[in-house]
Amino acid sequence: MNLLKQQDSIFRDALPHSWQNSPLEAAIVFAIALLAGYLVYRFLMRGVSRLATHDGSGMQGRFIEALRVPLLMWILLVALLLALRNLNVNSIPALLQALLVYALLGLIVVSFTMAAARITILVLSAYFLKRGQPISTLTITLVRIVWAIPGVLVVMNLFGLSITPILTALGVGGLAVALGLRDTLANLFAGFYVIIAGQFDQGDFVKLSSGEEGYVADIRWRMTSLRTLSNHLVLIPNSKIAEAIVTNFSKPDRLMSISLPVRVHHGTDIEKVESALLACAAEVSASNPDLLAGIPPSVSFISGFVEHGLELTLAFTVPEYQKQYKVLDQLRRAVLRKFRAEGIEFAVPVRRVVQ
Repeated sequence: MNLLKQQDSIFRDALPHSWQNSPLEAAIVFAIALLAGYLVYRFLMRGVSRLATHDGSGMQGRFIEALRVPLLMWILLVALLLALRNLNVNSIPALLQALLVYALLGLIVVSFTMAAARITILVLSAYFLKRGQPISTLTITLVRIVWAIPGVLVVMNLFGLSITPILTALGVGGLAVALGLRDTLANLFAGFYVIIAGQFDQGDFVKLSSGEEGYVADIRWRMTSLRTLSNHLVLIPNSKIAEAIVTNFSKPDRLMSISLPVRVHHGTDIEKVESALLACAAEVSASNPDLLAGIPPSVSFISGFVEHGLELTLAFTVPEYQKQYKVLDQLRRAVLRKFRAEGIEFAVPVRRVVQ
């Protein structure tokens, strides 16, 4: 009874008017206000959507989409307030009064908490987009939790619920939960570490010391997903990512230097081989821009004298990791044709069998 009296007091303070209308009249006012608010909402959405189409960055459209659900909740809240504005509080049961109070306060807290979380995610998405990467799922989840906590505390405070016993219970039970979920928590905190440390971002091509490689598709609260070159997902626990030796082929630059070793016979003129290799590189670069013409290919005699001949290395650059395979295929074909035309012999291993 004390709770109902407290809710009735909140109800009267929140709606301090003459309380003359009947519940039926209040329901009619609620329906009319809700319909009018929805029509205004649709009209505004169409008008703002037209403006968003002229926004090259798309920020207006994303901002509207972020506030779409909170706006509907605010329309419902205004309709409730207009319907209850002149309602005689003595004409409705105490339980219904309590439900109305819960509905009003819940709409206020949930709508503003949701709006704050969505706008924060929108701002962070724009920030990450400027850095050339999408926002991770783990970051979105963290933002929602950060905004949900004060929302829950505000609701508990409005209803006069003390958080001290709850915190005490959480402190006692938290140890047992932490022991039972230690692997899950380890992955969660490892995910935070990976994001904060900036070892890699979404879209980077990485290779782990355990052999897995691919583009970072997403960083979730439990695992990181890699999209392989064969377009499959490899799911790796965050704790394994944090402990692994990671080679990031996208940092500090996506440009990647590739070497193509070629072995020729001992008696071959290396200047002739060098000229042939550079001619092959020029031929491929003319048809495939992935072999960057801005960074000229080069031939070196670094490996030099090997067991069965002479080894020269053709070095070139590609825009990113996956571009190397097509370029290598075209270069090998061009080198094979060129060497056959020039009469250059490849070094062939010789094995002597002693009987």
